[in-house]
Amino acid sequence: MKELPLEMLKDLAENTEDIVFSLNQEKKFVYVNRKWKEVFGFRDDEIEKLTIYDILPPDDTTCEEVFRQVTQGKEIRIENVFITKNGRKIEVEGHVIGKKEDGKFKGCLGIFRDITQRKELERRLKESEEKFRTIAEESLPGIFVIQDGKFKYINKIVQIATGYSLEELMQIEPFSLVTDEFRDKAMEAYEKALNGKKVNLEVKYRTKDGRKRWVLMSVTRIIYDSRPAVLGNWYDITKLKELEEKLRKSEEEYRNLVENALIGVYKTTIDGRIIFANQALIEMLGHSKEETFRLDPRDLYVKKEDRDRLIEILKKDGRVVGFETELITNSGNVIEVLISAVLDGEYISGMIMDITERKKMEERLVDLNEKLRLLNKILRHDLSNDISAILGAIEVFKATKDESFLEDAIKAGERSIQLINDMRELESVITTGKLRSINLRDVIEEIRKSYDIEIGIEGGCKVLADDAITSVLNNLIKNAVIHSGSDRIDIKLKKLNGFCEMRVVDYGKGIPEEIKEHIFKEGFKYGKTGHTGLGLYIVKSVVEKYGGEVWVENNEPSGSIFVVKLKCSE
Repeated sequence: MKELPLEMLKDLAENTEDIVFSLNQEKKFVYVNRKWKEVFGFRDDEIEKLTIYDILPPDDTTCEEVFRQVTQGKEIRIENVFITKNGRKIEVEGHVIGKKEDGKFKGCLGIFRDITQRKELERRLKESEEKFRTIAEESLPGIFVIQDGKFKYINKIVQIATGYSLEELMQIEPFSLVTDEFRDKAMEAYEKALNGKKVNLEVKYRTKDGRKRWVLMSVTRIIYDSRPAVLGNWYDITKLKELEEKLRKSEEEYRNLVENALIGVYKTTIDGRIIFANQALIEMLGHSKEETFRLDPRDLYVKKEDRDRLIEILKKDGRVVGFETELITNSGNVIEVLISAVLDGEYISGMIMDITERKKMEERLVDLNEKLRLLNKILRHDLSNDISAILGAIEVFKATKDESFLEDAIKAGERSIQLINDMRELESVITTGKLRSINLRDVIEEIRKSYDIEIGIEGGCKVLADDAITSVLNNLIKNAVIHSGSDRIDIKLKKLNGFCEMRVVDYGKGIPEEIKEHIFKEGFKYGKTGHTGLGLYIVKSVVEKYGGEVWVENNEPSGSIFVVKLKCSE
C-alpha cells in the first residue's frame, strides 16, 4: 500500500483512536491506520482491493456528493454509517478533505470517530424520557409543570378536568383558569413554591364551558430542563366541597353521605374526643370501630406538635386546608395524610386523605427528573466539551506541529471513554429492577478477576439487590485501586441485625478529612486521579435505592474503609 501523503501526520494517525484513511481518485484505499484495521477487520491484502463503497451501506447516496465537494477544495463534515467486514454497522462522525499534488486533485483524506455508543446512549435517554412521561400520563391525579408563567407539561387528567385540549392549555396563561377571588392566592402559592416551600391549597377554577369547580393542589419546586419550575398535583374535590356544605346543613345527611365516602371523615370535640368516624377512616387507621372511638387523636400523630399546630390554626382561622402530616396505624405503619377541617363551636369536623402512594409516586417522578437531568448534562455538555477539545487540539497540531496538543487530545479522549462507562452505570440506577437475593461474595469473586491488585475476601452474605450491585462493588474497588495507592484491598462481609455489613479496606494514603463530606456528591473530583466525579455518586444512589447506607472511615494506621450496609435476603 502507498504511504500517507502527509508523512508528518502518520505517527499521529497510527496512535489516535480516530478512524483515518486516504483514498485516491478512483476511491480506492491507499492508506488506513491501525484503528481502521481494528474496527473493520480486513487484512492488508484485502484492503488493497477495497474501495470506499465496500464499507458503505448499499443504499448510501452521500459518497458521490462528498467526493464532488472535496474535489472543489471543500472540507466536509458528515455523520454516516460504515459496514465492517463481519457486517456490523457503526455510526461515525468526522470530516473529509481533498488532497492535491501540483494543484491537481489526487484523492481525499477522511478522519472519523466511532459514535455508536454515544448514539445508543442518546436513544436510551430518549426512551427514559418517554418512560417518565408514561408514568405521569397514566397517573390518577392531575400533574402539571409551570415555568416562566407558562404550562410546560400537562397530563390527561388536567385536560379532562378543564375541558381544554393540550394545545389550548399550552397557549393559556395558567392563572387565568383560576376564578378571580382565588387568583392572588394561587399566584402567591406559585411564588412560594419557586422559593422552595411546598404549598397545599384549595381554589376554584373555571372549565372551558364556564362551570366553576374546586381543586386541591399541591405545588413544589423542581428542576425542569435544567431550570427552576413548579410541579403541581391536581385533585378535583368539587364533590367533596359539596359534601362539606351538606354536612353543615344536616347531621343526619352527613352520616348517610360520608359513611361510604372513599376518604376518611371524622368529628371530634376540640379537646380530642372522637364522636364520629366513617368506615374509610376506621379502615385507614386499622383499629376496630370500638377502639377508634376510644383513641386519643394525639396518639395517632408521629409528631405530637403537629396536632397542637392544627388546633392553633383552627382556633385562629376557623378552618384548615391541606394540612400535611404523618399518622401511625394500628399495625405500626406510618401513613402520610392531608387533613382539611372546620371548627364549629366546640366541635371539629374534617376529612383525612391518605396520600402515601401519591407521595411515593411524586418522589419517583422527581428522582427520575433529576437522573434524566444528570444524563442530559453529561451527554450535552461534558461529552461535547471533550469532543470539541479533541478536534481543537488536532487542528492546532496540524497548524503548529506542537505535540503537546496531541497529549491534550488523548486526555480528552480518555475522559470521554470514562464518561461513557459512567453514564452506562448511571443509567442502571434509573432503571433498577425488582430486588432479589444476590450472593455478594459471588459478585466480588467475579469482579476481582478484572484487577491485577491482590483482593482478599472474608465472610459472605446474601442481600436484596439487583444487577446494579455490580456497579456499586466495581466502583468501590476501582476507587480504592486508583486513588489510594494501596498494593492490597480486603473486603470483609458480616451479618449484623438483619443487615449485611461490607467493609472495603485499603492501606493507601487515605482520604483528607476536609473532603470526606463531599466525596459522594455528583461531580466531585479531587487531585490528579479524579476523573468524572460520578463513581461514588453512583454507589450512594444505588445503595440508598436498596434502602441501605454507605459511609467512609479511616483505616489505622493508614488507608480508608468504605462501609456499605444492605438488607439481608435471608
